[in-house]
Amino acid sequence: MPLGEFPYFELKEIEDLNTAALRDAKRYAEVGAEVLPKAGLEVTVETLLPRDSDAREIVKEAERWEAQIVVLGSHGRRGFDRMTMGSVSEHVALHAPCSVEVIRAALSPNKKSKKLSKKGATR
Repeated sequence: MPLGEFPYFELKEIEDLNTAALRDAKRYAEVGAEVLPKAGLEVTVETLLPRDSDAREIVKEAERWEAQIVVLGSHGRRGFDRMTMGSVSEHVALHAPCSVEVIRAALSPNKKSKKLSKKGATR
């Protein structure tokens, strides 16, 4: 989406957000690139500025690299956020030409996970 299509933000704010997001993406990729070889995996890291939706860019890059697996995180959005923003991980899982591993964010200490029991969901 072109930067001018966000009417509620100044162009400078959008550029600053994009710069920060790209910096964070590079940092996360570098951390993953340090961890995965220890498990015997060959890792290639490249951080690109997307020209299309994030999900479509990931699928295109997986095709271009002839990737064997794509590993990505999930924010676990629900309800209105998911309806309006979509799910990058879901799109990639459905359309990638290879296996996809989705890593869910750890629960914060304030949130308790729901566990299934014979009597149903409990907290």
